[in-house]
Amino acid sequence: GALRRLGRMAAAAAAYRRVLRRRAGSRRRASRADVAEGVRGAAVSLLRLGAPTQAWRLLRAWAAADTEPGRDRKSLVLLAAAARLVALACPGTAADALDQESAVKVLEEAAAGAGPDLAPLCKHLAHRLRSLPGAPASIDMDDAATLLGLAAANRSALDAPQWVLVDDKCWLHGLLQASEDSRRLRLYWPRGFALLREPAAVETGLSAAGALAGRWWLKAARGHGGHGSQLLAAREVAAEARKWGAGGQQREAVGALGGQAGGGGTLLQEDVRDCVLLDGRRFTLRLYLVVVEGPPRAAYLANEALVYRALEGSEVTNCSQAALRTRGSARAAGAPPAKDLRWLRQRLEQHPEFGPGCWEVLWRRLKRMAALIATGAVEAALEQQIGEVSDASAVAAFGVPKILGLDVILSAGPPGRSHGATPAPWPWLLEVNRFPALGFRAPSDAAVKLPVVRDAWRVAWGVSAPAEGPARAEALKAAGCLEELPLMRRPRHFREMGQAG
Repeated sequence: GALRRLGRMAAAAAAYRRVLRRRAGSRRRASRADVAEGVRGAAVSLLRLGAPTQAWRLLRAWAAADTEPGRDRKSLVLLAAAARLVALACPGTAADALDQESAVKVLEEAAAGAGPDLAPLCKHLAHRLRSLPGAPASIDMDDAATLLGLAAANRSALDAPQWVLVDDKCWLHGLLQASEDSRRLRLYWPRGFALLREPAAVETGLSAAGALAGRWWLKAARGHGGHGSQLLAAREVAAEARKWGAGGQQREAVGALGGQAGGGGTLLQEDVRDCVLLDGRRFTLRLYLVVVEGPPRAAYLANEALVYRALEGSEVTNCSQAALRTRGSARAAGAPPAKDLRWLRQRLEQHPEFGPGCWEVLWRRLKRMAALIATGAVEAALEQQIGEVSDASAVAAFGVPKILGLDVILSAGPPGRSHGATPAPWPWLLEVNRFPALGFRAPSDAAVKLPVVRDAWRVAWGVSAPAEGPARAEALKAAGCLEELPLMRRPRHFREMGQAG
């Protein structure tokens, strides 16, 4: 019912089917586990829509009805989290929410008997709600299972609902345009049009001779891993864009995000030309940007990353394993395991267009780009109000670091200018992933992803310390693969990003 009132009919129907119907369509009596799963799914949707009050009421009704031992532990975690979020973000409606000590008891119930996929998060949240500094002593950060359990929190409903704005390609496009100088933006974000919101701009582009020449990508706003992406030739671009400019495409209904259109839009974006090829194939980078709510908010770029290579004949330009074939299946057969940055450095320094010293220049450019994103589009998104949640600082009390995936492709050099003293590739942002895969698609993934997760949590425990002091200093010292991004003034960013070197 709560999902229907918010206009989320598909999510409401899915919850109904999970609880009340068999796969074949026959009705059945819902089991205790079925009800908990349906309630949990609906609560996650509500929290991601910025509706913690409705999520809390739904979970409270479930908890009141199911008082037997062995209640669903994941639902208990959401119960405690939603209650505290209501108290922090919606104080006017929090009269009947759990107090802090009651929320801790719920978390302790959830932790009792929980497996490694959930127990570390329960211990962490109970530790945070007691306002204790640093990390819980009982969490073993050298244990791979523990780290995977903490990594799973990145996909939970404990992150700020504002993250949907950078995950959606059309919203990201708008945020970059609004927060960034256009002269600087064209140096790291390929030209594009949000077709749902910019039909007039598309028409203007079509009227300029050759403006939409070359190849363009038609990208679903919420598509990931290459799903919903289509590579268009010049003649197809004009035909597709005119559909939107003339209003021929079906326009999406108004969504729940502040009365503006939600997911379902389409981004028409220019293909990056002159891409660096390895063994004749395109490749892309999956960088990891870690954001920790403070105060103050801090951002870090991991110097561990993955290199995804396209299969032979593929034109896909994002770095998901799921998209290694153009218009391919979710698991492309025969896809090679991803490589790390050490492998890429060696290959680039042996590349005939570059040579020794190119890696240092490239890494400096990648850090500048990540800093621009963190202080531009990301900062702008996190200050927006989504539903009841005024801004992302509401989730700071949870102390959960946010790990984003930045999908980046490299061109052979700076756009429209010659190389500097040291030839090096030039990075272009393709998309930002709210929920990058932190599990292991191949054994080689562990060497990259586990350090990112470990160091993200170590830094979060330090940054979340009540004041500047030894706890924060120790965490920053132990940041490992994370490099803190300087929150420089925007004019300085422009001067540095504009330099060829």
